Amino acid sequence: MSRPPRWIVIVLVIAVVVPVAWGVFVRVTQPDDPPAFYDPPDALPAGGPGTIIRSHDVDTSVDARVQRVLYTSTGADGDPIAVSAVVVAPTGAAPAGGWPVVAWAHGTSGIASNCAPSLDPDAGLGKIPELDRLLAAGTVVVATDYPGLGTPGPHPYLIGESEGRAVLDSVRAVHSVLGDDVSATTAVYGHSQGGHATVYAAELAPTYAPELDIVGVAPMAPPTDLATLVEDDDHEAIGILLTALAIGSWSAIYPEADESAVVHTGARPFVHEIGENCVSYTAQGIADLPDIVALQLRFLSADPATAPGWSDIMRDNAAAGTTIKVPVLVAQGLTDDLVRPDVTRAWVERQCTDGAVIELHTYAGVGHFEVRTTAAPAVADWLTARLTGSTAPPTSCSTIES
Repeated sequence: MSRPPRWIVIVLVIAVVVPVAWGVFVRVTQPDDPPAFYDPPDALPAGGPGTIIRSHDVDTSVDARVQRVLYTSTGADGDPIAVSAVVVAPTGAAPAGGWPVVAWAHGTSGIASNCAPSLDPDAGLGKIPELDRLLAAGTVVVATDYPGLGTPGPHPYLIGESEGRAVLDSVRAVHSVLGDDVSATTAVYGHSQGGHATVYAAELAPTYAPELDIVGVAPMAPPTDLATLVEDDDHEAIGILLTALAIGSWSAIYPEADESAVVHTGARPFVHEIGENCVSYTAQGIADLPDIVALQLRFLSADPATAPGWSDIMRDNAAAGTTIKVPVLVAQGLTDDLVRPDVTRAWVERQCTDGAVIELHTYAGVGHFEVRTTAAPAVADWLTARLTGSTAPPTSCSTIES
């Protein structure tokens, strides 16, 4: 029997080896499942939102006391839930009156339960901008994972009330852990999805957590208009990724969100695969590329911004209806092709016209992801000024800082 041509052998080897190697790469890039710490008890403890379920110390390279905590919050449906977070406190004795608290709201990491930042080997501390500076300024920093990340899902991705409550309740959890070592003085900052969460935390605080003295919030590249976000980014790789995550999350949470009404039948498996992967790191994003390429060819069968059921969800989770009552600093990159600068500027101008004390800092040549680190030093300075009692400068609606 004659040997097959060499090129056939090479093609067969490639056909076998490449898919196997790719499957191994995808598995290696994804975090392990959350350990038992993140499993809430069948009966949550009595007490209001922010009650500690359990906590433990974490060894990190940061010169601070670091604790993972599991605390109670309020779910998208209004029922009590468990949420995980990391609390980072300065070493040494607290000052008279206690340390102020800064809450960090992280950007998109995925919608699967193993995508929680606190699951990272360093408990996610490397992703908190200017952490060392905030600790040196004498603040306690808390970083929520949001519901369904770490704890059992589904994760309510870009669902504003759920995110905002989780942020505010993470501050309450700090008070549960540290007691009189912390004060009611609080600031919030976040990027991308975390910018969305920051805006909602500010909107909700007066009624949901009135005992907290929120002195300032700083959303960076906040998605304030979800319908425009989907419409503008429906052919961009990162926009497709985030839209797929939103559809995967919303269809699992909202009974009226029928996936078949907005996604082509052949595209649904790719949407589900994206929902199973985390996207915190570059390698994880690469793992989603085949699915994104497939969705670039065929994805949405209808515009979620106008489709029955879906349009209401987008409207309800667009940060557009409430004037923020505390000082706001917004950071926006001018080359951001995901959260468009003109959308952010329009939202800032509406807030300003309605009486908010708000500043917009723009950054030329800076994109969506870069603004998190580029703007962070100015954001940290601004937050520290608010926490130490400095009054925010008055707003001029005709002059926006850049």
